[in-house]
Amino acid sequence: MIALTACGNNSAGKPGQVIARVDGADVTVLQLNAELGGAQASKQDGEKLRQKAVEGLIDRQLLVNAALNEKLDRDPQVLQAMERARNQVLAEAYLRKRLASVALPTEQEMASYYDSHPKQFAKRRLFNMRQVSLDTADFGDDAKKMVDASTSVDDVATWLQSKGVAHMRAQEARSTAELPPELIASLDKLSSGKPFVVREGSRTIVASLSFINDIPIELQMAKPQIARHLASNKTRDAVQNLVAQLRQSSRIERFGAGTTSAASVTVGANGAEAQPVGSDDAKEHVARGVAALK
Repeated sequence: MIALTACGNNSAGKPGQVIARVDGADVTVLQLNAELGGAQASKQDGEKLRQKAVEGLIDRQLLVNAALNEKLDRDPQVLQAMERARNQVLAEAYLRKRLASVALPTEQEMASYYDSHPKQFAKRRLFNMRQVSLDTADFGDDAKKMVDASTSVDDVATWLQSKGVAHMRAQEARSTAELPPELIASLDKLSSGKPFVVREGSRTIVASLSFINDIPIELQMAKPQIARHLASNKTRDAVQNLVAQLRQSSRIERFGAGTTSAASVTVGANGAEAQPVGSDDAKEHVARGVAALK
């Protein structure tokens, strides 16, 4: 049985107010607000969004009730997953609380980053390239010799066509902000039109430069991007430092398989040297903490 309860304006904001009941299990305003997550919408769209969220909560509660009826909340794997989810929520909540005061990047820091990365900003260039791509398995010695001897990507494409090698042709533009420094250095040495080879996973790309454009970005325009990058780095570093401090001040014992030895290993509070942040759980919490604070 599903019962719906209308919410009047005088009490709609009360935490825990029941908006639906599914076989005796309450669905509350608090749950609805958490589900909506502060979504912004017009009055008409907001009501549709609210109704959709209510129906979603009801559907979820139906599934939860069915799971409880089958006693799945006692299943060892389910219990383990619930405990893991609880620990993740607690860890992320602690990170948000402790790192709320991480300082935003200063004007000086942003200017310094801008000046130290000219190829991303002040001297940014756009490489326009013609290319053909093919499976790396099809790029044998004969193809390599052909590329070395050719003067254009068109020559390579014609040769591949004559050999029945499947390939794709494309035009692409990549800026110096996107490319690794070693590739930029190589491109700077190439003459226009001369093919070169790049490996990307299972694909081989034969490309050539068509032309290069200067597309500098002034500091004022670059500030939002720089601010996001520096803020993300500050948060990541702060999370890693916080976890390292907790390791130093805590007693950590390791037992059994997967540890440095079968005997227990104690670090931190007993005066032994604390180990670096390296466990999968620690890395995951660091990553989630950074994401939560962006």
